Amino acid sequence: ENNESFDRFKKRSLVRVIPQNLHQVNFEEEELKIMKLSMPYIPYSYQKESIGILLKALLKNTKTIMFESPTGTGKTQTILSALLTYTDHLKKKKLLKPTKILYFTRTISQMNQVIDEVKKTSFNVTATIMASRNHLCINKKVLENKVSSNLEALCMDAQKRNDCNYRIYARRNTDHKKQNTDNIKIEMEENEKENVSKNFLLQSVINDIEDLKVVGKSCKICPYYYTKSISNSCEVVVLSYNYLTDRECRRSIEEYIDDSILVFDEAHNLIKVLEEASTFSIDFKHLEKGREELTNIKDQI
Repeated sequence: ENNESFDRFKKRSLVRVIPQNLHQVNFEEEELKIMKLSMPYIPYSYQKESIGILLKALLKNTKTIMFESPTGTGKTQTILSALLTYTDHLKKKKLLKPTKILYFTRTISQMNQVIDEVKKTSFNVTATIMASRNHLCINKKVLENKVSSNLEALCMDAQKRNDCNYRIYARRNTDHKKQNTDNIKIEMEENEKENVSKNFLLQSVINDIEDLKVVGKSCKICPYYYTKSISNSCEVVVLSYNYLTDRECRRSIEEYIDDSILVFDEAHNLIKVLEEASTFSIDFKHLEKGREELTNIKDQI
């Protein structure tokens, strides 16, 4: 089953296959005529208008853009088309250093949906998902115990005991002065270079959760650490809100977040997410214990 899944992965991910029957989008506005955009379908008039508005705002270096559209109106493809057109324009003109797109979503299904939409575009980009161990871990021994224990602790313990077959073999090229986002440069250990399946993984360009798990099992590597190792080189990184609200998660993106374009999908959920991130629970017995200790301190004073 793994071999069949891996064969499917190779067919759709080894080479960036640009969709056929793309539709050229031409803009009438003078400042947008230089923009080159093809979409996987004939866009509705409101999509073309929205893309034009977004592009104008981006060209003016607008710091904050709010975009509202009902469910089912193709807003994900609209936003991606505008952003990738803009970053492609910067890349061709060499106006700025390569700009990364960080696309924040609320759920795993939404993250996979964004990756699917990226695959439909005409742009030759690299993209990946960054998710937690809960969604990317493929170690059966660790997963069997995750109900009773913290998965992160189990993962770290398995690494210390060398009890995980899915080891980290890849790391990104850390020479930022020579960074080339057109190519993911990954160094491999000498004894891994002949492993054909791992070479397939290195050449894959856009991966969703399913891809990462399939290739992780076939190549004997950890999807969680692999995505962290290539995220700096990918032009589109899709991740959850937790990577902003959680201090530990945020460290993974701190080195490039300031120079990136941040997209918040379903931004109306942000308030709830922030509330949950700053909220904690405390048992009544702990409150009572605290009251007793304060009373003792008061008596001693």
